[in-house]
Amino acid sequence: MSNLFWINEKCDGDEVNRYLGNAHSLSFCGKGSTSEKATVDNTTLEDLEEYCDSEAEGANYHHFVGVHKKLGTLISKKSNSAVAKAVMFEIAIAGGLHEFND
Repeated sequence: MSNLFWINEKCDGDEVNRYLGNAHSLSFCGKGSTSEKATVDNTTLEDLEEYCDSEAEGANYHHFVGVHKKLGTLISKKSNSAVAKAVMFEIAIAGGLHEFND
């Protein structure tokens, strides 16, 4: 089961900041913010790569930053983009490659 969400965080005025986050991120959302489950179908490979890199950076695993994009590109070249997205989605659910380090 995925703990990955699209978070639509209400900012000043009518502006909404949309980003991928996890269940922990939801607890920091302000009033008027909404969320929806992220799925393989409503995310892009780039969304997932950016999320994983951001999680690695936030956890001070800086040597993993950029690796997710390279891995996505490599899998896409060797297989196809649908496989790359499915693999990256599973990595994102875990929180990024650095979470496999423990």
